[in-house]
Amino acid sequence: MKRKISWSSLAAMLACLMLAFTAPACGGSGADIVKKLEGFAKSCEACKDKACATGVWDGFITYAKANKSASGNEENKVKAQAAAKNLAACSVKKGIAPTKIQKDITSI
Repeated sequence: MKRKISWSSLAAMLACLMLAFTAPACGGSGADIVKKLEGFAKSCEACKDKACATGVWDGFITYAKANKSASGNEENKVKAQAAAKNLAACSVKKGIAPTKIQKDITSI
């Protein structure tokens, strides 16, 4: 029997992951990183199909892996959580399977 993944647990996982990417890393400021994350969410919203959204999602995962040691302040954490929720909601809406999202998040 397959385990059903709830939307709230997916959003929570992604939000927790985003908390790690809200501080200076790789020479950028926390605000720069939040801006990048918000850009992923906006790019997903602009997608017309699953293939496009998958490309955005895969780009996000690559970015997250490259910046996984970052940590941040409270203001950036709140902004990152909002961007994470928007990206996750868009990804699912565009047809990316929640199981892929969960697998990708746990691979970071």
